[in-house]
Amino acid sequence: MSYADLAIACLNFTDPQAGVKIADMAKNIKVLEKVQQMKEKEEISLEDAEHETLVSKMNAMPWSFQHKDIISFSIAVKEAK
Repeated sequence: MSYADLAIACLNFTDPQAGVKIADMAKNIKVLEKVQQMKEKEEISLEDAEHETLVSKMNAMPWSFQHKDIISFSIAVKEAK
């Protein structure tokens, strides 16, 4: 699993009970598009607000399986500067 694929999964997730507000959808899509454009690169460069969006979405993501790459991804995203 690539970190880009994991980021895309997080950014696409929406809690079916809570839904998503238009403003949040716009933020998510902006970051999603940036991640998709940079998918083949080893690093993805995000602005601070974009990074915060990814961290927030990652923390809200309820994973349906367990994998060490998810833990590595989580640590890398949280520690990214």
